[in-house]
Amino acid sequence: MSFTMHLRPRISIRRARLSDVPQLIEVEHASWEAACDPEDMFTTEQFEAHIRNVGDYFFVAEERQTGRLVGYVSALRVDIPVSEVEERVTTWYALTGDGEYTGHQPNGQCLFGGSLGVIPESQRSGIGDRLIEREFREIVRHGMTFGALGGRLPGMAAYLAEHPESNPEHYFQLTREDGKPYDPELRFYADDFEVRKLLPEYFKDRESCNNGVLLVWRNPFLGSKLLKPLIAAQVFKAICAYYRARART
Repeated sequence: MSFTMHLRPRISIRRARLSDVPQLIEVEHASWEAACDPEDMFTTEQFEAHIRNVGDYFFVAEERQTGRLVGYVSALRVDIPVSEVEERVTTWYALTGDGEYTGHQPNGQCLFGGSLGVIPESQRSGIGDRLIEREFREIVRHGMTFGALGGRLPGMAAYLAEHPESNPEHYFQLTREDGKPYDPELRFYADDFEVRKLLPEYFKDRESCNNGVLLVWRNPFLGSKLLKPLIAAQVFKAICAYYRARART
């Protein structure tokens, strides 16, 4: 468990509400307009549909004192066995129905991350960790096998511009002297996810040269004879709280 970044206690994580949609649009644009095409950013209608249809897996990060939203995460369930995930996860568009989340299967064994957004001034503060952790709790609580998403590689475009002899696969494999991934966002994910493979043409993302990386998180409580899913979710919550408390000391 690596959820150890500092997070000020004024932030709370809760399920999204329809009344949040105007602020969600603001968070979406602040988070994504520098990297992706405007046509791929969620609209008011899409956010409303997501909250109605997959609201159990849609969370926001809210400033407690002001009610201001600074981040969100949304996901949908798909029925993909973990043994087939590398074959069946191809593009964000295919898995999310072009962002409509029409492929949501309420009993699917995989929770697929549709989107994560944090406003620039709140990034690197632990909010992304907390949002992902909240989705992990849902995986545990519902007894799903695993979670998956396509992560970004936002350092790729700049690196390839400086190293024209290189290519996306080389950048994906590149590491620092300490052995950790070279790409900053891949480092963010690598401690908690299995890094499976590069996903060419995963999503229109200028900074990632339209590439993604397949990431998998397995439910550590799956098949436990001692802990039923609801209890396991509470145990998982307590473990995460413990690591956050340690990080603040």
